[in-house]
Amino acid sequence: MLEEYEYREVIMAVNYIIQKWKSNKGLDENGEIITNQYGYFKSALESNLRKITQDIELWEIEP
Repeated sequence: MLEEYEYREVIMAVNYIIQKWKSNKGLDENGEIITNQYGYFKSALESNLRKITQDIELWEIEP
């Protein structure tokens, strides 16, 4: 799956997901504790990479 994307896009998606996870203090969108962090990360990565193909601007990365 990852071979479909440039490494910069994958890095940006990973950075975005990590920032969101940290700002939400490990909680999901519903305020629930993320117990399967790997599964959550994988699902979020796949979702964010799919959005690339739809030209959705979603990464506002803070320094």
